[in-house]
Order: sequence, then structure tokens, then C-alpha cells
Amino acid sequence: MEMTHKYVIEAHMNALYDGRPEGALLESVKDFEIRLSEFAEENPRSADIMADSGMRDEYNQLYMAVINRNNDYNTAGAEEPKAFDYAKAQRVPTVHEFLDTYRLVYEKAVKPNKRELTDRAYQKLFDVENRTDDLLEAQMIIEREHLILNTVTADYKDIAEDFMEAADPNYEVTSATVKATIGVYATAKSLEEITYMGEVARATCDDIAVQVKLKVEMMTIFTSLIFAWERSKRKRRNMQRPWC
Repeated sequence: MEMTHKYVIEAHMNALYDGRPEGALLESVKDFEIRLSEFAEENPRSADIMADSGMRDEYNQLYMAVINRNNDYNTAGAEEPKAFDYAKAQRVPTVHEFLDTYRLVYEKAVKPNKRELTDRAYQKLFDVENRTDDLLEAQMIIEREHLILNTVTADYKDIAEDFMEAADPNYEVTSATVKATIGVYATAKSLEEITYMGEVARATCDDIAVQVKLKVEMMTIFTSLIFAWERSKRKRRNMQRPWC
């Protein structure tokens, strides 16, 4: 397998596995990875294995199922990726056809959940076809304004900010974790960056948890020493007290 394909597959699959899918959803994710890897092996010349394999729609649906914790989601019976037709690939799709991929995800996984912020992010993405008929320009607009990324992070930003307002700043384990989460979704510019920054945030939170544990243990030891000292003083005073 081409190294480029390997990195692309790893980046996309990490975004799914990081959501910790279970049951039927986990099996669907594993099956998707196998089929995508097989396509990459058979088509080393492919420049975009997600698009060329025709599996982008399926990936997007899996991703939405993961972030919605829909562990009953099952892609059993999904079609095998078709052999890449290099001649057919020469035809450039229209902006509307390009956006149909995301429109399918919206209709099946987003619209039924009535999530306002995510819905608004998708509408901004779909509005690109009203701004230009040129696919290249449309892709530049989408990339520059992070419109696809915003469809993923919209709700997370709002939820993280609400948690931050409610979190006790003195309780580092909670406040630092939420603050790190806000940073991931507020500043990341790609799904790959979210994955990387998420791993950094988790490592930071683990370090903070260890630090808080050590602080608690030190406070416990300190309190015990004070108690022992006071007890010793009281015992010594009792021993020195004259008998009546």
C-alpha cells in the first residue's frame, strides 16, 4: 500500500475509533476499514481513495453515527468499492453534485436530530452552490471558511462552552479538561488536527489528574502530621499536669 494512502486511511479511521464505537457500529467501522484498505491496495494510482472508491458517503454516515453514539448503526450489506474508472474520473462534477455527498449525510443523520447549530453549519455549506458554479472555486471557499469542519464541530463548541461556564475553576480535573476541549474545536483547521489535538488534550488531562492526585495525597499526609503533632502535644501536657 502507498504510504500516502496508509496515512489517509489512518487519519480517517482514527477519527472513528476515537469515538469508541461499540457493538454493531464497531463492526461496521472495522468492515469499512478492511474494504477501504483493499481498495487502496488494488488502486495505487488513486489520488483520492475516499472519492475514487465511492465510499465517502458511507464514511460520513459512519462518522455521524459515531459522534451520535448510535451503536446500533449497521452497514451490513454495503457494496464493495468499485474498481476505479480512470477515464470516467476525467469528468469534473458540478458543485451541486459535489455537495450531494454531504447533503445525503445531512438528510439521514443530522436533520432528524434537529440540532440547530449543526443544521446551520450544513446550510452554510450548501449555500456555496449559490455563490459559484466553479468546482475549484467552491472547494477553495469551503477550505478557506472551514465549512466542512464546522459541520462536525458546531455542536461540540457550544456544549464545551456551556460546560466551561458551569465548571468550577478550582477543580482542575474538570475545568482543565473542558478548557482543552474548547481549544481543540475552536482552533483546529482539519479533522486530522482535531485527532492530534485531542490526543494532546487527553495527555494534558492525564497529567493534571496525576498532579491533583499527588496534591490530595500530600494534603492527606500533611493533615495526618498535624493531627499527630497536636495529639503528641496534648499527650505531653497531660503527662506534665500535676496530680491533684
